[in-house]
Amino acid sequence: SAIPDAAAVAIGPLIRYAERLAPETATAGPRRLVLFPAHSFDAGTAEYEVAGLLDAVADHAASFDEVTACLYWPDVLAGRDEAYRALGVPCVTAGHRNDPAFLFRLLEILRGGAAVATNGVGTHVAYAALLGRPVWVVPQEVRYRPASERRTPADQQAALDLLNGGGGELTREVARRFAEPRDALAPEQRDFVAAVAGDESVKAPEEIAELFRRAEALFADRFGVRRRVALRLAAAARRRRSSA
Repeated sequence: SAIPDAAAVAIGPLIRYAERLAPETATAGPRRLVLFPAHSFDAGTAEYEVAGLLDAVADHAASFDEVTACLYWPDVLAGRDEAYRALGVPCVTAGHRNDPAFLFRLLEILRGGAAVATNGVGTHVAYAALLGRPVWVVPQEVRYRPASERRTPADQQAALDLLNGGGGELTREVARRFAEPRDALAPEQRDFVAAVAGDESVKAPEEIAELFRRAEALFADRFGVRRRVALRLAAAARRRRSSA
């Protein structure tokens, strides 16, 4: 590790903390199926047939009042929402993952749905299940191509190869467990997601505050003091050179 004696502390799924900060309020609204299409990322562009995805969920979607597609920001910027809108499906986005409001937007989108359907396994599957929404992983071919014609870094190429190879063992297990549309989560699905997401590791506010205090103290001790010493030594060296 680049940081000596670094310690990792499990704190569970982040969506649990967003829940605490933004309690759900009971509101009447349409019974909505939210689609989470496989999304592009920094190194790869997701390619699939939008019409094919909508056809695959059509029978299940008929029991809902409306269908909405949640797209990730690079797909919105690329104009991929137009294909959904052209077929009568409105689109939303939680924005960029580094936006402080990202998680809260995602929470609102998931809460606004009665169920979730997706053609790609990702964090949204776990978050939806943790919020009690039934999830269906729709079988559809999705291919990822490099987002740039420039040479793709080895780690990003490895990610592309993994995705195009069907994902890892966990990805396949999630797809297997959520292979059918349901009106409600099965108990075994809840238990599986809770275990995989580390739901038992969620910390109380005072525990999180203590972790931050410890981290800040360690950082100041290991880097802040060293930096001040280094600056003093550099200043002393400059004075010696100037007086020579």
